[in-house]
Amino acid sequence: MKKLMRIALAVVIALTLLGSLPIPVRAESDPVDLVLGGEGATSWQIANIAPGQSGAKTVTLHNAGYADGWVTIWITDIQETDYAGDGAWLDDYVVFNASGDRLRTNLSLPVKIRELPQNATGKPNYLMIELLKAGETITLIWHWNFLAEAGNKVQGDSFSFTINYRLEELPPPPVYYESPPIYYVETNLFGLVENYRISYSGEILKTIEVSSKDGILTISIPKGTIALDKDGRRLENLKVAVDESPPLPPKDAHIIGLAYNFGPSGATFDPGLTLTWRYDPEVLPERVKEENLVLAYYDQEAGKWMEIEYLVDTEKNTITASINHFTTFAIIGYEVVSPPVIPPPPPVPPVLPEPIPIPPSPPPPKPTPPTPSVTPVPPVSPVPTPAEETNWPLIGGIIAGVLVISSISYFVIRRRRAKKG
Repeated sequence: MKKLMRIALAVVIALTLLGSLPIPVRAESDPVDLVLGGEGATSWQIANIAPGQSGAKTVTLHNAGYADGWVTIWITDIQETDYAGDGAWLDDYVVFNASGDRLRTNLSLPVKIRELPQNATGKPNYLMIELLKAGETITLIWHWNFLAEAGNKVQGDSFSFTINYRLEELPPPPVYYESPPIYYVETNLFGLVENYRISYSGEILKTIEVSSKDGILTISIPKGTIALDKDGRRLENLKVAVDESPPLPPKDAHIIGLAYNFGPSGATFDPGLTLTWRYDPEVLPERVKEENLVLAYYDQEAGKWMEIEYLVDTEKNTITASINHFTTFAIIGYEVVSPPVIPPPPPVPPVLPEPIPIPPSPPPPKPTPPTPSVTPVPPVSPVPTPAEETNWPLIGGIIAGVLVISSISYFVIRRRRAKKG
């Protein structure tokens, strides 16, 4: 009895130990059923392929459990066969890519098989499906391409490997495993094609400075500039090229050198990018002076050239300006317009001043008579003046004459009255 109890106890312990062991990796047929903490796998063998061939393999992953999780993916059991014995290995000429919903990686796919994650830790590289809900099924497509450069080096070779999948408990791995996404703005400046780093929000991460082949125009976009397209999203491409048929310049003006078209239309920059334009004063059109040069852009809506703020350096023969939008730009030179020749007015006769009268000369001063010498006269004693006598005869004659005239007048008047009566 005791022996049977010991055997039963041993069986229970063995079963308990087996239950605590991780679920082994196994090659499964499609779909691959996963439960939280469990693993599944698909095997793959590549052989008898020719350079230039490509193909795809579809894998379906199913969360057969009752909890959401995320799936980590890695490669094991890489086996290679060099049938030719020339030391060339097939896996050096086959590259892989993967696509599917919620697939995340820090790799720049496509890559060779040995560049894919080789363990489930996510270090240094990771490949994962960030969410697989309970009961959900998701499709993962593996793409492969046999590089044509292989030639006959690996003719007849083959290799095989296993792709492993593990459903992990949420949350996903620490974010420090994942590098931030990298964005680029593709530029074609004067025919030179380059890619420059740009952030998701449109911030230029490295200063861009390019000159035209003849050195006439230099463009500088400083680091930190926010470059957006017409819809306010980060700029994805940038192009500057010669405008072969620019709009006509204003009246009495010339386009100096070449006009350039900046695209895409509607792109904006904050702060503005810098244009430095060179000119040769020796080849300026007649009647165009350096001080009459301006930098302008063509306004499509207004249908005319519009001047922008600029700085002319007549010593270095450059025009510098900052622009914050794209269209056609050019140096415009205005002719110096001579003022019309106005004939001189007829001469005005001179106005003679009125004569100023000359005052007569003053008479010569009269000679001062000599002062006679006075001989002193002895004083004379005064003689008393006698009293004046009354002329009585004259007074009596006057009175008598008055009486005579009065009498005559009386008799004349009386006589006239008597005649009337």
